[in-house]
Amino acid sequence: MKKTIVGLLCMVGLAACEGIDCTLNNVVALNIGFYDANGAGVRLADTLMVTAAGTDSIIFNSGTGVEALGLPMSYERDADTLVFSFKGQDEEEAREMTLIVKKTNQWHTESPDCPVSAFHHLTGIERKGGEGFIDSVVVVNEDVNYAALENIRIYLHTAD
Repeated sequence: MKKTIVGLLCMVGLAACEGIDCTLNNVVALNIGFYDANGAGVRLADTLMVTAAGTDSIIFNSGTGVEALGLPMSYERDADTLVFSFKGQDEEEAREMTLIVKKTNQWHTESPDCPVSAFHHLTGIERKGGEGFIDSVVVVNEDVNYAALENIRIYLHTAD
């Protein structure tokens, strides 16, 4: 009798161990790095805030010493409009730059038991503002997915 109960418990235990193959790293973010005009990574001296244009949503708030950041993206829209506000300690008002990130969205799932994620493919980027403190904005990796690779580089204007 004991052997039967132990055998049943072992079979139930083995059946319970069959796991769901969902990835543990399931964060999809637009990864942005900051660089100087020579291509060396920099740490921002200014305080950075990123908002979604046309909303009251603050995506990233009051970051100082930022070298890189990961921002969420919309699931359905074909473009996300992000407003970057840079404010130095001695400045009254923040300097702003707007990025319009154009993209396509693809739904992705590992298995029926796992949550669905939205992957994105960047199709273009448009910058408005930032003259005098931003040299350029470049897409370096078009695919936004679980890989967490840098997607966009923002080149800051440095003294000549």
